[in-house]
Amino acid sequence: RAFVLPRPRGNAATLAQVERVLAADGGGSRSLVVHAAAGGGKTLLLHELKWRRQLASQLVIEIFAGRAPGALPLISLFEQLLTVLGPMHAESRAGRAMLEQLQRGRLPETAAADALSGLFQAVAAESPLAVFVDDLDQADASFGAVLRSALHAHALHPVAIVATACDANAPAVREMQADQLIELPRLST
Repeated sequence: RAFVLPRPRGNAATLAQVERVLAADGGGSRSLVVHAAAGGGKTLLLHELKWRRQLASQLVIEIFAGRAPGALPLISLFEQLLTVLGPMHAESRAGRAMLEQLQRGRLPETAAADALSGLFQAVAAESPLAVFVDDLDQADASFGAVLRSALHAHALHPVAIVATACDANAPAVREMQADQLIELPRLST
């Protein structure tokens, strides 16, 4: 018997609001933060949203910032994007070089943002791309800054970033400078 995640109830309006932001006309890259107290259903909402976006043929990459201190969220993001692109893609070389620096404990923010932007654009050229970041508020501020810079650097292909946070004023959340903050009412299942 297959395990089925509980479906969120009572947040159809919030899911519809997030979907509208992700599907907004204009073709540009977008970022939003879903804010709620701990236990407020943010992760469950991301799971539902991931399922919906995948049904709409969008590639979704998930990062769990709350379980990954320091540069680990960024390392995970680079690894996943490089896996999608494969080793022969032209952007993979720069991405692998930056990944090696990150793994050695170096985080040149501007270079990391440039490399990440190149990976975002290379993946988004092949498939619509969304990056979901759970617990962004627990990440280092530099992670939010790199996401912001990469998202808005010479974007030919739109990329969406959806993050969750308990603390909307946390350094990483402030640094990402999301286009929109959505308050999530408590879920029931």
